Amino acid sequence: MLYPSLMFLLLLITVSPAMAAKNEKTKTLATKIDVQCVQDSMEKRDAVIGASWDSYSLAIKQALGTRKDGLRAAWAKTDAAMIKPAIQRVWTQFKRAKTDARKAWLTGKKTAWKTFYADRKTCGRTVASQDLTTEAVDADTN
Repeated sequence: MLYPSLMFLLLLITVSPAMAAKNEKTKTLATKIDVQCVQDSMEKRDAVIGASWDSYSLAIKQALGTRKDGLRAAWAKTDAAMIKPAIQRVWTQFKRAKTDARKAWLTGKKTAWKTFYADRKTCGRTVASQDLTTEAVDADTN
């Protein structure tokens, strides 16, 4: 009865190091990621998103200032018939400015993520499977 146990133990001793070496090699390949590359890609993405947000914020602030000045000027008109069209023109311009600012923000954000996905591919085969985050995380900031 000792003989089968001894054979099993001998088999286990000879197979285990080979399996461990194979598992270690697989583990090393799976985790071979250029960390600096990933960090640089994230830095680049977030810098573009931040700059796009700054541009959006500035555009909205300017649109609000223009709206305020336009409405003040519209209400200052001496001809009552000219007030309503002037006010409507100001609101139309404001809405257009907001729409343009939002489109630029969304385009900047989308471009940043698209570039990040492309850059990330060069950082290692398993990078995408390590971080499944997508541009949807920025979707609520519009």
